[in-house]
Amino acid sequence: MLAEELRKFPAETVLYLGALPELSVSFLREQGFRTAWKDDPREVHFLYANSYEREAAAQLFEKWLETHPMPQALFTRRLRCCKG
Repeated sequence: MLAEELRKFPAETVLYLGALPELSVSFLREQGFRTAWKDDPREVHFLYANSYEREAAAQLFEKWLETHPMPQALFTRRLRCCKG
């Protein structure tokens, strides 16, 4: 699982970037990530766009960066979210 691989990476700040958490597939992916990460002491920030469009993810991430430092690691459910 990707979350387990991410745990091997020595990042102190981690951002989970997803979209539409009310959809069952999004919910299940997040639960899988949380299960894989549960014993890791590092804090994960969770951020959700209101669509899977890259522009929505880019705008949300840009706004988030106004109040947070750049994360050292980024986990996303959809590559499209990262391509913004």
